[in-house]
Amino acid sequence: MGYNTGDGLDATIRRWYGDDGLSIAKIALALNWSETAVRNRLVALGIARRTPWARNAVACEVEDLRRLYVDEGLSLEAIAQRYGCSLTTIWRKLKAAGIATRVGGSGPAYPRVDFSGNLVEKAYLCGFRQGDLHVALEGNTIVVKCTSTRTEQVVLFRELFMPYGHVYTDEATRERRKRQSIGMYARLNRSFDFLLLKGDYLPDWVSHSDETFFAYLAGYMDAEGYIHTYARPGYRALQVDVEIRSYDRVLLTSLGEGLNVRGIFCVPASIRVKAGYVNREGVRSNGDLWGLGIHRRDALRRLFELLDPYLRHGRRRRDMLRAWDVLRADRTY
Repeated sequence: MGYNTGDGLDATIRRWYGDDGLSIAKIALALNWSETAVRNRLVALGIARRTPWARNAVACEVEDLRRLYVDEGLSLEAIAQRYGCSLTTIWRKLKAAGIATRVGGSGPAYPRVDFSGNLVEKAYLCGFRQGDLHVALEGNTIVVKCTSTRTEQVVLFRELFMPYGHVYTDEATRERRKRQSIGMYARLNRSFDFLLLKGDYLPDWVSHSDETFFAYLAGYMDAEGYIHTYARPGYRALQVDVEIRSYDRVLLTSLGEGLNVRGIFCVPASIRVKAGYVNREGVRSNGDLWGLGIHRRDALRRLFELLDPYLRHGRRRRDMLRAWDVLRADRTY
């Protein structure tokens, strides 16, 4: 053949073709060989050629393909990229499954609407995204994902994103699968690029007004916070606590500072669970879990007044209203 085919190179060809799934054309390009030379070497090594359109050439279930193409509205190109195969392969699988392709093949199945541009809405979405959402860019589409076991989260997800694009949720398949959490997906246009940003910090623009600050805080609380009303031994009145826990040390510190500046007293954020701790269920904490708590009753009253226009999670609102009623009824503290 005139090519160096030592054991090391043969092992590489086996790995590229068999394990990594590279095409003959890509292997030929990488080795600076002809495609015929690569085919001959596969025969010499006893490696069976892949059937180009075999059923198992791409491992994807029909139900997954239908969800991605029909329910989520992914383009053929986006699905092919996800599975690491050609667009034609996906087209053939859709045809074999009896799934009609869209006219043009790659346009979105559902209309998408530009973001409103409202800064308060943007602040809430950024806070909620920091806590609970996974966001990625696929082509020209912003894909927003979330999982939860609570129906309130599904309702909230729909309320947030249905005005802007198609929302898919998989609770209908919950009974026939082991995973009990509900998957949620929204596909939005590039006016939602701001959701791609995530980091352990409070964006500067959020602090420019009380409205955007408390909208952001509400979004973050809807994702990571809880409001607890409980009876403590030795205390006549019910106790109320607000706590936000996450791994975002810098963000929690900034939120605490912002609350204190606005007359809502809270002590600085501190570590609640150290990295490496293993709980009773055997779950290990990968990092230090930080907490920011508000406990003073006057601070809680003011906090609820300022959060009320923005808090949206069904459970969080019920907990807040119950705690607020306790605080209103008890003016001795």
